[in-house]
This record gives sequence, structure tokens and C-alpha cells, in this order.
Amino acid sequence: MASNIIAVCDYLVDVVEAAWTGITADDSVERVYVAPIKLHEQAGRHVFIYPLSYSNQPATRGHDEWSYQIGVIVIEGYEQPGEPTKAWMDDRVDFVQDKVFDPLDFSRSPAAVSGGLRMLTTEATCDVYNIDQMIQEKQFRSELRFTFTEIRGA
Repeated sequence: MASNIIAVCDYLVDVVEAAWTGITADDSVERVYVAPIKLHEQAGRHVFIYPLSYSNQPATRGHDEWSYQIGVIVIEGYEQPGEPTKAWMDDRVDFVQDKVFDPLDFSRSPAAVSGGLRMLTTEATCDVYNIDQMIQEKQFRSELRFTFTEIRGA
């Protein structure tokens, strides 16, 4: 069922793009296998969505429970001299919450993905930012992990 996890990732790209108002030519949301993070060469803010794993198990005699684990990286360089301001960091932390985490949380209402998938978020975690990346590279980097589950006919 590798094609299902790809469909899930592509759907999540669409969800983030719809939630992200004010996207510029330097910004991007994309499904990747390896996040093309080029330190000091990358302008704008980037959201990379990638498949991690999937599994299934019997749910009932006629249905299986499929789980898809998806990773997300949000990254943006700080271009100004000196340390990032609190306001700059707050804006990125708010962006992750408002434009990525919350829109991808389908814990109360199933998301309808292409191909008939209807999935719920069963777990969502966020590393707010990587302090080493910020100190060493002046780059905001937040990593998120989502687990989505669906029940489908066996």
C-alpha cells in the first residue's frame, strides 16, 4: 500500500498550501523523500512533507486498520545580523501551529483523501525548534510527526 502513503502526503501538501496565506515565490510546500535543505543558500520558508512508515492490522473480521506515519519539516533561515528577535521566532512558532499542526490535525473529523481514504489523526507531535540549528546555522527548524489511521474493508 505504498501508494496510499504517497496519496496521504500529497493530500497534506494541499492542506498546508490552502492554510498558508501569503506564500511568496521563495516559499514552498512539497512532498519529498529527502528534504533539500541547503544551509545559507535557501531563501524563504519551506515545508517538507515526507512518508515515514505505514502498517496495518485487523480491526474486525471484514476490516483492516491502516496507520500512516508522516514527517514534516518547517525551515527558514534568519537573514539579519545578530541573533533572531523574539518577535521573529514567535512568528515562526505561530506559523507552525496555525498553518501546519492545526490544519493537519484530523482528530475530531476524518479527512477525505483521494482514492476514498478517510483518516483520523491518532498522534501529532511537534519539536518547536532545533536550538542547535538556530545557534550554529541561524536557521529555524521545526520537526513534526503525525500518525493517521483509517479503517478500510479487507
